[in-house]
Amino acid sequence: MPPHQFAPGPFWLFNKGFVCLLILSCLTVTGCTKLMTLGALLIYGTEIPADFKELQGKRVAVAVVTPNGVNKDAAGVTLSRQISALLAANVKKVSMIEPNEVDAVANDFPSGSFDVIKLGKQLDAEYVLAVQLSDLQLHDGPTLYKGRCKCDVNVYEIAEGDLPVFTKDHSSFIAPSNGLSKTAMDETKFQSLYLGVLAKFIAMSFHPHERGADVGIDAVFHSF
Repeated sequence: MPPHQFAPGPFWLFNKGFVCLLILSCLTVTGCTKLMTLGALLIYGTEIPADFKELQGKRVAVAVVTPNGVNKDAAGVTLSRQISALLAANVKKVSMIEPNEVDAVANDFPSGSFDVIKLGKQLDAEYVLAVQLSDLQLHDGPTLYKGRCKCDVNVYEIAEGDLPVFTKDHSSFIAPSNGLSKTAMDETKFQSLYLGVLAKFIAMSFHPHERGADVGIDAVFHSF
């Protein structure tokens, strides 16, 4: 899958008032059925539904995990907090478990005994988003930043057992597509920015979002 590119849509696509006026002007003209249908799609069809809607109204935990437990390095902490915040802001009536609480419970597992389902039960969570993050790379040669990683999201419904009820692979996420000069910011800031945009893409699987929300990545990086 190619990296996402910035491709802003035409202005008229989002000018709903103009489309409404265009439709109304055609009501007295024969043969406008197709135009009216197109107009309705432009007005009402710009929102993409969630891939997985079941988090609405549920108690949910996010954990960036490794085979040995919760990822406690800076990247894991940043990603889990960003995803939790985005879900709290965009999923209706969701109750997000605080990342600090997730970390505290995960720390109680003896070495080698970590289990996502047990984590969810101890947190009294209905769902756990387990994000597997590995092979995070931030550099593209000596002068450019370019973020890439392996990232798999598995959602577990705690009452239903140990098989995920939703999975999505974000390992094709590379940004920015042409790299970013290292003179633009330091590595810590770039990593935080890259993980923040990755978190946005992960969270969009669980809430409706405007068509085109998955473009514009390069613009985000070059706005700093």
